[in-house]
Amino acid sequence: MRAEMQECSVCERTVRQYVRERKTVLGLVVNEVFVPQSYDWGVEAQVDWYEAAADLNGERITLQVFSMRSMARRFSKHINWRSAFSAGYFASSVTTILKLR
Repeated sequence: MRAEMQECSVCERTVRQYVRERKTVLGLVVNEVFVPQSYDWGVEAQVDWYEAAADLNGERITLQVFSMRSMARRFSKHINWRSAFSAGYFASSVTTILKLR
């Protein structure tokens, strides 16, 4: 832009507007349509399970991590265990799910 308009000093907003216009002219703009997501309180949550490595008492171990986040409020729960099959894993998961309701 400065090469094309050396006589002008421009602000960030002007640069963004120029880039948007150039992309339109070059056919690089794709109009995207989206639907904002909204959730009823305590109805839906995002849940992830994954493995994480941690150093405990100088030993590297693999932990199973359970992570849950409510989609409509600022509640999240992160729990880890050495074994994905432990009773505590399932008990804590159920307790967490019930707290969301």
